[in-house]
Amino acid sequence: MKKLQLIGLLALVIFGCSKVDEPKEKSQMLLFIVDYKTEELQAGATLEFEKISIDYSNIPIDIDIDPAENDLDGSVSLYYDPTQEKIFEGILNTDGRPQVLHPPVIAPNDFYEIENSLSFPTYTSLQDIDGPYSEDFDGTWNAINNLGITEIFINDEAFIGRFLYKPSESVSDNWKWIILLYRQ
Repeated sequence: MKKLQLIGLLALVIFGCSKVDEPKEKSQMLLFIVDYKTEELQAGATLEFEKISIDYSNIPIDIDIDPAENDLDGSVSLYYDPTQEKIFEGILNTDGRPQVLHPPVIAPNDFYEIENSLSFPTYTSLQDIDGPYSEDFDGTWNAINNLGITEIFINDEAFIGRFLYKPSESVSDNWKWIILLYRQ
């Protein structure tokens, strides 16, 4: 009898303590790096964040700029505002050498291409992060409008934003558009 009680108690402890973790919902973001002059896709990444139960009407972004000074490199970082997770970090310097420190990116040919290009969606407008920018978005949009992942995000009514990464204000040869698609 004592053995049965001990086994029963042990079973209660084991099953009572095991807790099934509910999968947490995620918000997702696509990040594309597009050359400013040629408007060619150079790299991309997908990011996930814990879903916050707030509905946004644009991409919630914070910017932190540490300028290059005294021959030392600086940096620019973009953060997902609700959780303060880093989305992007690039080097700033007087030479204009671009260097992306975060996120790890994949090459453009690693993205699946679709047959028909996507039109810019009518449900949203373009968000200029740390803008406004006077440059037209059509050419930049053409760099990513034929990707399957872009189609998935557009079908989920993702917000679209752009940030102009300037490693140096005076050397525009290496400027990059950071294109963000965000779905809550």
